[in-house]
Amino acid sequence: ARRSPCATPSRSSRRPRCGSGRRQARRHAAAQPHAHERSRETRAHVHDLRHRLRTTRTQRYESKETRAHAQAHAHAHAHAHAHAHANAHAHAETRSHTRTHTHTLARTALPPVADTKTCSWSGALVLAQSVRALLALNLLTHSLLFASHVQTSSEANYRPLRKQIIDL
Repeated sequence: ARRSPCATPSRSSRRPRCGSGRRQARRHAAAQPHAHERSRETRAHVHDLRHRLRTTRTQRYESKETRAHAQAHAHAHAHAHAHAHANAHAHAETRSHTRTHTHTLARTALPPVADTKTCSWSGALVLAQSVRALLALNLLTHSLLFASHVQTSSEANYRPLRKQIIDL
């Protein structure tokens, strides 16, 4: 069998031949369910989890109090599971949303304010720059409000974002 030029003898057994990586990636992407199907799957999974937890735990206990406790525990567990999924999704959305905003702001960057003596437009430039600063501030508060709404585990994720906007 003739070896492909990119496969070295030492790694040829592990590494696929040229071009198959891209095909494999395409096949993998095709195997992934669409977003709405994924969320449906997650919901079904959580429902199943909750049901399984409830049945196994409640069968174990006789008294009403412990049964209620077990049900509450199962419910809390399933709820936390669903929340973790939602948070991960919302966090990714925030990141891309903010990236879009900062990119737009950076693209519409204004020139530095000119000297009043030489430029009669300096008043307009000052106004434009303060508008830009307000926009950046608005974006920052919007992002932080959204971050607190999402209830991410730490605010550390938003520190680089805040710095990026202030640097603008």
